[in-house]
Amino acid sequence: MIKLEGELNYLSSEAHISAMREIHDASTIILGFGHTSVIDHDAMEELEHLITDRQSSGKKVYITGLEDQTLHMMEHSDIYTQ
Repeated sequence: MIKLEGELNYLSSEAHISAMREIHDASTIILGFGHTSVIDHDAMEELEHLITDRQSSGKKVYITGLEDQTLHMMEHSDIYTQ
């Protein structure tokens, strides 16, 4: 499980994205958004690309702990439909 915290923007999301790229052995990745207050557009795009990449390599990606504002933002992105 990767716990995301605080505001996610282009700069702060890089550490989380790097952590996800380093996961090779796990068949499932869980992204915990319980402590994430805001996700900007750039971070959302990065997450979309990364989740798509992980799924195309056969991994399952689950998202947990979304606050209403973050959930609403994801409902209007490609992440939600995947």
